[in-house]
Amino acid sequence: MVPREKAAQDAKCVAEYEHIRIFLLQVMNEAGLQVNHTIRELQERANPVAWPTVEAYLKATSVTGGQALLELLRAIHPGITNLRQHERVRTQLRCLVSTRVPESSGEGLICELSLGGCRLESDRPLTPCTELTLQLCLPHEASVIVIDQAVVRWAHSRQLGIEFLCLQCEDAVRLQRFLDRTESFL
Repeated sequence: MVPREKAAQDAKCVAEYEHIRIFLLQVMNEAGLQVNHTIRELQERANPVAWPTVEAYLKATSVTGGQALLELLRAIHPGITNLRQHERVRTQLRCLVSTRVPESSGEGLICELSLGGCRLESDRPLTPCTELTLQLCLPHEASVIVIDQAVVRWAHSRQLGIEFLCLQCEDAVRLQRFLDRTESFL
């Protein structure tokens, strides 16, 4: 193979690996998973339409169902280490969810929480890109934490992936203290 053909083939492989990695990250994000979850958890929580594609990638690697998703990502694309800027902590917090357009409000249950976002269960159908305001009720705290600007990044059934866009400094400190305490009990 001449150097020019080899370079073109290498570039094609890199592009294919990047496409697969982005697809897997998107499926994981939509399912509310992090790199320490297992491939079995991905299968249980992933969109059923996406799972056959993921399964095809699994057949090409040496990872098994009990292994962490990080190992799958490393097999697909060596060098990947972290998916999220902030680690999420499992929790059960009630919150008030308000949308701006159309203006409405309701309750939700936060199942996973970090400084940068959360996984929320809601009976209200919300679509990606919906802008929200959240009010979190932390245990043993008199006042709520208000997240003035948040956005739905993914929605699957009753599960929503929420990114926090604006969090006041004092609320960020209170939230971090709560996360530190909660994480120490896990």
